[in-house]
Amino acid sequence: MNTLKLTVTESTIDNVVKEVNAFRLSNKNKWYQLFIEAPKGATLKIKAFNTWAQIAKFETLDQSLDASNCMDQTPTQFKMYLKNILQNLTK
Repeated sequence: MNTLKLTVTESTIDNVVKEVNAFRLSNKNKWYQLFIEAPKGATLKIKAFNTWAQIAKFETLDQSLDASNCMDQTPTQFKMYLKNILQNLTK
């Protein structure tokens, strides 16, 4: 399973979403993982297949949340899903 590791800040969210989408396309019809670090120790770990984030774990210093999505999301919906999580991750 291929893994993409990235660092995100509030100003790089759009670029990270583009990189994740390109990685998703290069791993079409395969399982892949994302590991995204943000300031202040926050992380996002995702196990995904195409646009389905089967396991998505959002962790900050004081909380841990699961944030998986629907299996049949369109690419646009998937990118919005990522953007929303990354915005919360960088707060």
